[in-house]
Amino acid sequence: MKSAILAIRIIGDATSAVSAMNKAEQASASFKDKLGKASVAASAALSAIGAGAASCAKNAADLQQSIGGVETVFGSSARKMLEWSNQAAQSVGLSKNEYNEFATLVGSQLQNFGMSVEESASKTNELIGLGADLSSMFGGSTSEAVDALSSA
Repeated sequence: MKSAILAIRIIGDATSAVSAMNKAEQASASFKDKLGKASVAASAALSAIGAGAASCAKNAADLQQSIGGVETVFGSSARKMLEWSNQAAQSVGLSKNEYNEFATLVGSQLQNFGMSVEESASKTNELIGLGADLSSMFGGSTSEAVDALSSA
């Protein structure tokens, strides 16, 4: 009789083992599926971070370049121009970099017409401010208005 009882236990234990292995296989497949989805999401997030970092690096290089342009064109008045560019977002709706690029262009044009460095600094800031006023009155962006003024 003991051998019959032993056979039943082996069958019972084997049935439990098969059931447990099936559950483990299902859990493993579910984990693998979730891991795959997480991997896709993580890959997309890493790509976005990489693109953002590249954009930040380019914007920083552009800003450094425009600061150099302001320093070259305005010399001793560059410090004042850079102070105005720090306030450009609130005062005229331009980023520091946009302000610096327009200031470099407008300032060099005014100096080429014979205006002194000091005069060209204040006149440049006035013209950029005028561009902001024109864009608010007639529509369009400040960039477009300043660009049109410098072309005139």
